[in-house]
Amino acid sequence: MAKKQNDTQQFRLDRYLSQSTGISRKVIHKILRDKLVTVNGEITKSASLSVSSVDTIIFDGEIIAAPAPRYFLYHKPKGLVCANKDRRYPTVIDEFEAEPRFQDLQCVGRLDIDTTGLLLVTDDGNWNHRISHPNHKCNKYYYADFEGTLPENAIEKCLQGIYLTKEKLRASPATLEPLSDHEANICIQEGRHHQVKRMFHALDCEVIELHRYKIGELCLENDFPVGEYRPLTVEEVALFTQDNTPSSTSTLPNDQPNV
Repeated sequence: MAKKQNDTQQFRLDRYLSQSTGISRKVIHKILRDKLVTVNGEITKSASLSVSSVDTIIFDGEIIAAPAPRYFLYHKPKGLVCANKDRRYPTVIDEFEAEPRFQDLQCVGRLDIDTTGLLLVTDDGNWNHRISHPNHKCNKYYYADFEGTLPENAIEKCLQGIYLTKEKLRASPATLEPLSDHEANICIQEGRHHQVKRMFHALDCEVIELHRYKIGELCLENDFPVGEYRPLTVEEVALFTQDNTPSSTSTLPNDQPNV
């Protein structure tokens, strides 16, 4: 089948049709088997065919427009895991059940079950990748309350990259800003498992509270309620488009989180 070349968001055909029409995927599969859908003028029965907004998809005599991607800011509380399903704990995606097709939403990166703060949620896989993949060097900013005493060279150690024993490698350089004898802000560009907590552990400290307050140039409003979410504005979404990837330089902002 002839496919148009493009760099726009790709969908499986069954997902494209289901999200655009509201018809369940089970019914969509039957529609495809019955040869009622054409892609760029050709009948297809392949539910897994990759399509995008540049393709011409016709069902029941009508051109089906691409589903509009969704982008949300969420103030994550403690007690939720960043997953779509979990056998033991409630999930972040469960909090979006009022949204149509909420099961298609994904967390952008992860926060630990006991970590609070800014979390982005979307069904745009390419946009998600630009933020969460370390190759894009997107800054993530955290406030940490910890036990123990930071060594005098803690800032330098973070800038050099803390050695992570599990992966047997050094983390990317991070920016540490001590605020008191038990508080600090830290900026990282990766998202390894329990990374911030493990970095503090390597500095002989243990994190008691961890809160993410900023991603790239997007801040969590100090008065935004815990456990609530809102759609991102067009301008906020554009902060993370391919041409507007946040700077690779980790610098901590002057404004401090209200936690």
